[in-house]
Amino acid sequence: MTTITIDDETKEELLKVAAHLQIQKNEKINYNTIIKFLISNNYMKKNKKDRRKFRNACEKVENIDVNSVLDELYLERKKDDISF
Repeated sequence: MTTITIDDETKEELLKVAAHLQIQKNEKINYNTIIKFLISNNYMKKNKKDRRKFRNACEKVENIDVNSVLDELYLERKKDDISF
């Protein structure tokens, strides 16, 4: 377990998300669940949006395999993340 510090405004926003999730799931929600939910939803939306933009841009280039270029791009991004 790790303790994190957040301000009152952030706590209030997290409680709003918790209330929404509790209504949806009909179960008690803790801060860990809220944070995981926010991280996964933000990442997934951003990732899908990035891929769609990239595919649209690549459609304009002739003789290109979008999937292989996209795979290479994300592989290089992972290498960048590891190096930091």
